[in-house]
Amino acid sequence: MTQAGVVDPTQKVAGIATQLELAEQWVQWALSTDAASNPMLDTTGAYAHVNNLGPVFFVAGNTGGSSTRTFTVPAGKPIFFPIINAFDLEVPADNCDVQCAFGFIPGVGGATGLYATLDGQDLLLTFPSYR
Repeated sequence: MTQAGVVDPTQKVAGIATQLELAEQWVQWALSTDAASNPMLDTTGAYAHVNNLGPVFFVAGNTGGSSTRTFTVPAGKPIFFPIINAFDLEVPADNCDVQCAFGFIPGVGGATGLYATLDGQDLLLTFPSYR
């Protein structure tokens, strides 16, 4: 591991894309695979490479709790993962307005105890100004 940390959301990660752009790509990646081999449902890391073909290596989140996965990231590839995963899927019969759709934000914004480790090293996740 040569460098780890949180990148300012407005900065491009390795000159490739901003966090917003990567987040959009990450969601497409996370939802592009069937359940049998979906990295989001994988608790071991065995499926970490499924459809992970771009210049940034996406790491799957989970549906709650903590995850410990083992996999190898290709040398020189930056990694991207959201520390919090939340989805709000709009359906045609859903009469939820914008205020309703973003009702989950207070819960997400108030999350505490966030952490991540990489190669056994704690990543410093002090980013309250990015919320």
